[in-house]
Amino acid sequence: MKVLAYTSPGRGHLYPLLGIVAELIRRGDSCVVCTSTASSRTSGLWGR
Repeated sequence: MKVLAYTSPGRGHLYPLLGIVAELIRRGDSCVVCTSTASSRTSGLWGR
């Protein structure tokens, strides 16, 4: 499955979503997380 996860800017909005996205990736799904540049410092979370 291909998943696009979008959230408004802000750590309080982005971080709760990351656990769900990590689980989807673990299950073999393809995921992309989109947010504003204000939250982009987490873009390397999975080493990408």
